[in-house]
Amino acid sequence: MAPPPTSPQFHIPVTLERKATDTLLETITVDSMYNLTVGVGTPEHPNGQKAFQINKGSFRNVSPVCAKVLSGKWKESNFSKIDFPEDNCNAFLIMPQIAHFQFHQLPANLSVSGLVELALLTDKYELSNEVCIGLDMKKWLQSYHKPGAVWPPNTSLQEFAIITSAFQMQEDFRYLSNRLAMEVEVNESGSYYLVDEKQNKVTRKRLSNIRMLKHTGFSRY
Repeated sequence: MAPPPTSPQFHIPVTLERKATDTLLETITVDSMYNLTVGVGTPEHPNGQKAFQINKGSFRNVSPVCAKVLSGKWKESNFSKIDFPEDNCNAFLIMPQIAHFQFHQLPANLSVSGLVELALLTDKYELSNEVCIGLDMKKWLQSYHKPGAVWPPNTSLQEFAIITSAFQMQEDFRYLSNRLAMEVEVNESGSYYLVDEKQNKVTRKRLSNIRMLKHTGFSRY
């Protein structure tokens, strides 16, 4: 009988992975009764690599994607350690913290780039309902947008469109996507840019996010 296949979600080249016993690998114990170690990132990742010691059952409950991998036909369901090499370890930590009801451990604030990283994970692992707990408790968006107020004019519109799309903030997403449709321009080289409040052209570097927004966001509504 052939062994169960490995989920493509968790494939990682061995040469990029620090072992759980590596003293250089920062390990965070989320649950002292852990039965699963999750390695996130790689030493070469911009945010580095961390390992989280968690309860497998709690992790399954927080994400339908992880539930399928850890409970289904994939051989990772029997592993005591799995890896997410492409993910941001700092944003990823929010997932097991919510899964283990450690809301007091959630960050008090998130930068725009931190919110984008969390939005990408939310979309990837289907976490919108769970992340809303953090949004409601910690008010991560309030420093950028007050509830009921108009989003201010700035050159982070695409980031906030990605954030509101992933977090299922449909009315805000519609407003921001319409703003982007009207305000984003393309220069001679094919780069996207926005005009700031001083009428300066600000070229956007997150072209993949713009493409993701057009592919997933605009078609969604």
